[in-house]
Amino acid sequence: MLKAAWSEHGPAIDARSDLRTWLRLKCFKDVHRTMYVATASGKKDYDWPHLAMRYWPERVDAKCRQDPSLGVAHGSFWAYHPARAWAWELRLQDEIAPDFRIEEAPYHGDGGDREHRAAYLAEHWEDALAAITKEVLRRRRKKKAPQPELTLLEPGLWSKHPAECWQLELDIIAKQSADFHLRAPDEPATRAAFEQSHPELVAERETLLMELTPIDGLMFGDIDEAVCDEAEDSP
Repeated sequence: MLKAAWSEHGPAIDARSDLRTWLRLKCFKDVHRTMYVATASGKKDYDWPHLAMRYWPERVDAKCRQDPSLGVAHGSFWAYHPARAWAWELRLQDEIAPDFRIEEAPYHGDGGDREHRAAYLAEHWEDALAAITKEVLRRRRKKKAPQPELTLLEPGLWSKHPAECWQLELDIIAKQSADFHLRAPDEPATRAAFEQSHPELVAERETLLMELTPIDGLMFGDIDEAVCDEAEDSP
């Protein structure tokens, strides 16, 4: 803030003490003008800054719907690309931390990542289970070893679709020739009830496990390449 000193001719500016402040303000103004002109062009490379969303929200929002990377930049990844958000959340739980989540604040009045994650798992549960299978295969190839389990942070898939979760485990067991369990907060109770209701399926699983032939670790990089490559696509 410029300092004013009073004299017989009225207020006067102490230029020596505030020259530095004036230069900072002018520099900021020039940078702001440059960014404004750049983002006004509408090119993808200039739609990343929040400044672009501030001045051209409709244009940037439309591009966020088309481009997942812009959705990540502006906090609408879950809103417009929930399948990719789910797949990458699973992957980053392996590469960053088991409790990692792609968290986003409310976007245009919605409920943020929690609302969209819950809706995706409820409405597109088959796709969610398919993404889990792909992630297990990716981890298996990466580590050149069977994956004993994958743990979900969210409940719902087991309690609402126990037969499909059970079948997912069997499919992965067959692919990696080793036992596998899909863990989740609602898995223990649901699994116990499912096994009690379907003893014949438990017997079939035990037979399958007894007949497995271990796969050489060196072979893990050669099988299911197409599935694993698809799972590793960038957002």
